[in-house]
Amino acid sequence: MQTFISSLNKLEVLQALQLAHEDLNQCLFKAQCSVFTGNSSVETFFKLNLRLNGGLSQAEISISSGKYLNEKATLLRLTNSQGDTLTFGFHNNKICFSGKSKKQEFDLTPNGNNEAYENVLESLYLGDHTLFISPELAMAALQIITPVLDKDLVIHKYEPGWCPN
Repeated sequence: MQTFISSLNKLEVLQALQLAHEDLNQCLFKAQCSVFTGNSSVETFFKLNLRLNGGLSQAEISISSGKYLNEKATLLRLTNSQGDTLTFGFHNNKICFSGKSKKQEFDLTPNGNNEAYENVLESLYLGDHTLFISPELAMAALQIITPVLDKDLVIHKYEPGWCPN
């Protein structure tokens, strides 16, 4: 399987990403489901807003994921300067694309029944690099996420089945 974006382009995109606001409280929301009791500070939901500067003229990117929600999904939303939004959803070994009134779903599970680790082992055996990144990409991703992980922010509460904003 051939990737649509080369590793060099992926690296350029990661290097152009930055937090959407200087104030981390404005671009990161963390929450914990109320099923956790006691003094636990582990978040079970997050939403991170980023900005992509460059050829896309400042596209806004929102990444969210969580547990105990109505639907188990990790969402990536891209919004351009005209306000058009394209949403990518990752859940149950499927990728969903939606924008305007169109929705497309792709099943990533070969033969419809492999577990995630089986997909990784199969890709490794076949020499398919789609599921793996280079050390340069890993370092670029760490440049984005490290400031987020280093900050101690308020963790809000939410009830099971409810999706925090």
